Amino acid sequence: MPKITILFDILLCIVIVITLFFFASSFFNQQESHAGVAIVFDDNYVDHWFDTRPLLQKYNANVTFFVTKFSELNKSQVQKLKILQQDGNEIAYHGNYHVNVNKYLVSHTVDEYFNNEIISGLTMMKAQGIDPVDFAYPYSRQNATVTQELTKYFHHISMASEGVPVNNFYYYIPGSNESLIYATDIDTRFNYTQNDFLHVILKAKNDNKIVILVAHDTSDTEPSNISIEDSYNIHVEDLEGLLKNVSQNQLKFYKISELN
Repeated sequence: MPKITILFDILLCIVIVITLFFFASSFFNQQESHAGVAIVFDDNYVDHWFDTRPLLQKYNANVTFFVTKFSELNKSQVQKLKILQQDGNEIAYHGNYHVNVNKYLVSHTVDEYFNNEIISGLTMMKAQGIDPVDFAYPYSRQNATVTQELTKYFHHISMASEGVPVNNFYYYIPGSNESLIYATDIDTRFNYTQNDFLHVILKAKNDNKIVILVAHDTSDTEPSNISIEDSYNIHVEDLEGLLKNVSQNQLKFYKISELN
């Protein structure tokens, strides 16, 4: 009888240990999830970006605004950027004149590019209390020599891909510490649906990765002289659908500066 009791106690201990192991594994796996979505807006549509502020707050979403042609913004628009930054969003850099780096270098030196396109604009932004730590290439054109030099000024250098099939979106691997990163353009002209957005969100969740999505304007209307095919915007309704899908699937909203 004592032998049976001892054997029972040993088996009970084994069951308890195995149960605790599985519970612990499940807990730590949940804790280690870094899946998320980084939403990015390029150019200088500050007034329309600011109009989306209640929507971002509704879903507790922090995003990144890559700003170009800072010198053309008025005081009100600069103040709006500061408010968006105070909300927890990132204000990043998209060049002083929004030039195509490779076309520019045909007739200019790398030093001229940095003096005119990088340093001058950064200086203006810093003078207004905005200190960008990330950069997005205009026109998604990069230059290897320039990219290497840009890492002295910025943590991340972003490129965007256009017209990418939904199964070929780029996903950032958390912990990879990549400085050159890739986003997918989701402006209205590319005709992505909410089901497409849900697909990439679920893939990011299942693969424990971060998908980076970029748009430009956040207006429901295109200028009268521009067709939908040439528009650089995401409609507010589509943006809310995206934010809602991310929130409902309990993914984190990342700023580009938070990628590590």
